[in-house]
Amino acid sequence: MLYWRLIAANGKPGAARKITVVAPSDINLERADLRLIERGRWEITAKIRDAKNNQQFEVQLSRTPDFSAVLDSRKGPLSQGMEVTNPGTYYLRAQKVYADKPSSSVWSNVISAEVRPPLSAPVLLKEKEDLVSPVTVRVTVNWKPVTHATGYIIEIADTPKFGNVNLRVDLNSPEYAIDHSTKEPSYVRILARSKEGEISPASEVFKIKGVLPGPSVERYEISFGNIDVKGSQDQLHILWTHRKNAKKYFIEVGRQENLKDAKRFETRNIEFFMPVKEEGWYYFRLIPSSESPDFFDTPSQVYGVEYRKQSDLLAAALEAPTKGNRFKSGDAIRFAWGQILGAAWYELELAKKQDFSGSVVYKVEARDYYLNKGLDKGRWYFRIRGRSSSQSSPWSESSFIEVQ
Repeated sequence: MLYWRLIAANGKPGAARKITVVAPSDINLERADLRLIERGRWEITAKIRDAKNNQQFEVQLSRTPDFSAVLDSRKGPLSQGMEVTNPGTYYLRAQKVYADKPSSSVWSNVISAEVRPPLSAPVLLKEKEDLVSPVTVRVTVNWKPVTHATGYIIEIADTPKFGNVNLRVDLNSPEYAIDHSTKEPSYVRILARSKEGEISPASEVFKIKGVLPGPSVERYEISFGNIDVKGSQDQLHILWTHRKNAKKYFIEVGRQENLKDAKRFETRNIEFFMPVKEEGWYYFRLIPSSESPDFFDTPSQVYGVEYRKQSDLLAAALEAPTKGNRFKSGDAIRFAWGQILGAAWYELELAKKQDFSGSVVYKVEARDYYLNKGLDKGRWYFRIRGRSSSQSSPWSESSFIEVQ
């Protein structure tokens, strides 16, 4: 052991210090290798230059370079590592071990290894959701970089417990934009990944809104008023398929295709009627409402339907029987007439009086009709007109037959 001190220029000596001189070792530690066992557990292995496979060594592990306290000591081949769990600096030294004589008293040089702390969970900085199309939402997520992380994993699942992960993406930067069109809310979390393969705890869970798209329209048309129903009038009729999670619907109807002049209506049904009077095009779209912050309520496409008032039905021309024809009581009598465009059926009216009071009306869905039961004796007046649910033609000229 040697002692030494520094003497100042004015001749004043400093404190004495000591240095221990040891015999040189033929063991040269090159480095300490770290292997991740699992999060918070590492294995440290010393690497000795030119060591033989069958050589035995004693390796010591300490938290101080003077090895005043030895944490662990292993004898055997160098492949045996030592496990550590606390982050910080660790020091290693080695000496040879012999089977037939005592171990060498000469220790190798000292090397150190820095064990980093476990990765921390990523901290979300901001999340933004934008509707980029009627069926797609773009979610942008940013988070604070994690020390010692070389990459990140973003996971998306249906539940906040992430029992079934639907999407997993590896990333290199702390930002990601997700385009999704799921109809149910989803959940996102971020995990950091180290170069050794350690995975950090997950970030807090971020909930993504589900997309509630506009409903599928089953039918849209102009429904003409039924003349047999009092107060019935021409209407725009819309029928659509119910969307899951929709509590009600908004219907926007306008005369311009861009719907700038649209009026908004609300319903909890899946069918809508609106009276129309002015001819021309009517445009509309449907917007479901979830009444929940968990969804983006997106509109349907714009639909259009043209309204034209119906042309009047023309009067029918009688073809049979001819005016004044005579029939025997009980004979079957055939009535026939010309076609009326736009008529869905016809009404044949017969009466004993010329003013058709007390008449009988037959609904006929063809252009002729056989009265098989016959008529009572006397003169019978008859006429025909075309019908639809929304229109009736004028009565034809009346005619008569004689039943004897």
